[in-house]
Amino acid sequence: MRAFISFGYYDIREQQLVGSPVILRHLLDETLRCLGRCPDVRFAGVVHTHTLPVEPSRGAPYFRMLGGERTRAELTAIAGVPAEADGDNEVLVLRPGQGAIFADRLTRFRESLTPVPSPLVASAIRFSSLSHPLWNVQVADRRFLCEGAIRQPRCGTVRVAPLSQICPELWTRAQAKGPANGSQYLDNLYHDDGALYAARMDMIPAEGVIPTPTEAVICQTDPGAGDGMLARLPLFQMSRHQALDAVRLERLLEKLAAPKPERSDEPFRARPSGPASNRVHC
Repeated sequence: MRAFISFGYYDIREQQLVGSPVILRHLLDETLRCLGRCPDVRFAGVVHTHTLPVEPSRGAPYFRMLGGERTRAELTAIAGVPAEADGDNEVLVLRPGQGAIFADRLTRFRESLTPVPSPLVASAIRFSSLSHPLWNVQVADRRFLCEGAIRQPRCGTVRVAPLSQICPELWTRAQAKGPANGSQYLDNLYHDDGALYAARMDMIPAEGVIPTPTEAVICQTDPGAGDGMLARLPLFQMSRHQALDAVRLERLLEKLAAPKPERSDEPFRARPSGPASNRVHC
C-alpha cells in the first residue's frame, strides 16, 4: 500500500499550520514516524496545493494538486503518479493539518484494511469532552427562536441553530437518555475529521463525482505520551474557521526540540538551611 501526505489551505486552521515552517516540519516528521510503524506501507510522496515553506524531507517527491474539491484533487494527483510493477491500487491519504495523526490510530486503521473493501474508507475518531456535541453545547430556550436562528441575550450577538435542527438523531438520543451529569458520563461518539482515509484507485471513476466513504474504521484510543505534542494538544478540537496563535505553538515546538542541558557529574550537596518562615498558609 502506498501512502501520500496531503497539505492544503482549505480552512483557516490548516492555513496557519501549513504556513509555519516550524509547525509544518513537526507535522511532516511525526507523520513519517507513524508511517514507519506500518511495515507494509510505502511512503510515496507529498501532495500539496501551495508551495510549502520547508524543503523536501528524506528525498520525498512532491506533487502539486489542482484546484477543486479536495478529495478529487488528491486522488487526481495520485492517479498521475506511476504505480510500481506490483500494480498496487490501494493508497492511504493522510492530512496532518486536518486532524491528529498518531501511531495507534494509523496502525489499527491499516490492520483493518486487508484489503481495502470499497472505493473510500474513512477513519473515525472519538469526540473528546471539549468538542462533544452533547456537552457544553449552546442551545437557547425555545422562546428565543426567531427566523430560523437563535439569539442568546447573555452571549451578545452570538447566533446558533438549535441542535434539533442540526442533528435530529442526536437530539432524540439526548432526550431519551437525559443530559449527562458530567463529561465523564458522556457516551462515546465518533466522527470523520477528514485526517485519514484509504482508497481503492481501481474503483475510483476517472471522471465525475468522487464517491463518499461508505465504511469507517473507529479509532477508540487517544494519542499517548510517545506521540507528537500537537496530536496531544486540543488543537484539532478548535474551530477550523478561527485563527489560532501559531507563534505560541512554534515557541513550544522549538523549546521541545532544543537540546537538553547535560547533567553535571558533581555529587549532590545539601544547601545550608535558612531561618524558618513565620508565615502559615491556611
